[in-house]
Amino acid sequence: MTGEFILENVFEIDVNRSKWWDLSVLFSMVVIYRLLFFIMIKVNEDVTPWIRGYIARSRRRRRRRRLQHKKNSNQHASVDHVNRTPSLRVYVVEAETCSST
Repeated sequence: MTGEFILENVFEIDVNRSKWWDLSVLFSMVVIYRLLFFIMIKVNEDVTPWIRGYIARSRRRRRRRRLQHKKNSNQHASVDHVNRTPSLRVYVVEAETCSST
């Protein structure tokens, strides 16, 4: 059984093409893959800083909103401070002052 028979019948490869045609296909694949890799690297270099900037801006906006909401809630909390239930800390401080006198 020859190698040519195996290539033609088992793997169904056309052996009538020229070796130069096969070589040109291989070189063109190398060039295309190198170009594709180069484009991916350049896009990554350009897009990654944009994505990081977008994430940083959204975090800054979220933090600013949270601080503004906290400031607004503190203003409302000062009004509602009288109606708030005292914390455990108040009872502990009162108990210490009573026991020390």
